[in-house]
Amino acid sequence: MSLLKTALMVNSPIRSRWSGWGLVPGPVDFVEPFDSTDMHDPTAEYEMGSVAEVALSLPGVELTHAATPSWWDWRAHWMGEGGSYITLEMTLFDVDLPCFGGFGVDADCTPSELLDLWLALKREFPQLWLHSPECRLYKPGSFSTEFAV
Repeated sequence: MSLLKTALMVNSPIRSRWSGWGLVPGPVDFVEPFDSTDMHDPTAEYEMGSVAEVALSLPGVELTHAATPSWWDWRAHWMGEGGSYITLEMTLFDVDLPCFGGFGVDADCTPSELLDLWLALKREFPQLWLHSPECRLYKPGSFSTEFAV
């Protein structure tokens, strides 16, 4: 059994529905609470292919739609124990050279499963933050505290 799956099974067993959440590139650091609409610092620029490659290398994550005709169409899905799932939908920053704008997250999973997937991505992309439907950016510690992970 993989380390990620083992970690996911031992944490908080209560699943929640996560709709309207996202994993987004942001500043190097910020003081919490922090609203993404107040972001003025430069955000990280990650290449879409690199982010997709890392996401698909995580245990249990599978490609559900390729980046055709564009990266806006890229989708991946993680399936956990007992029917838990996390769907990742690629978004882009449309600038001169488009770059990774984050993942839209649609999930039915425990807070610890969402946190573990986020942390696995964050190892390669350290400026990746969890974005709530209310535009709050979370750091892993504040998310863990607020959602009792």
